[in-house]
Amino acid sequence: MTVAQVIYGGSPVAYSGNFEVTLLSSAERTCDVHSGDQQNHYSRGVAVALDVTAISGSPSLTLSIEWKTPLGEYVKLLEATTPVTAVSHHVYVVYPGIAAAAAGIEQVAGFPLPYGWRVSVAHATADAVTYAVTASLLQ
Repeated sequence: MTVAQVIYGGSPVAYSGNFEVTLLSSAERTCDVHSGDQQNHYSRGVAVALDVTAISGSPSLTLSIEWKTPLGEYVKLLEATTPVTAVSHHVYVVYPGIAAAAAGIEQVAGFPLPYGWRVSVAHATADAVTYAVTASLLQ
């Protein structure tokens, strides 16, 4: 039996339906950061979690989920409307036809997840923030 594989983070991963990936490991950051470019082979959407575990000063973070066009440009599919300013957990979902956020989900966008995509986190200040970004690819 042959098992389908996809490449995430440069390594083959056996494809078995929904699966999870770490886009940005937990680290202290003071400026804008982008995950590596991701390739979506079989998923219809994605749930992205931003986990802020430590702050210094008055930080302000804004997460975006972006499509990488075939020309190499980035287009925002979802941009958080409420900046993150404290230790907290936030979930953002891009999935075709999704209409409203439910309990525990910060924001949604009703688009299919394209082949090329990434996550960006914009910092409005240079204050140190420790956070991680993970994703669950959804069928």
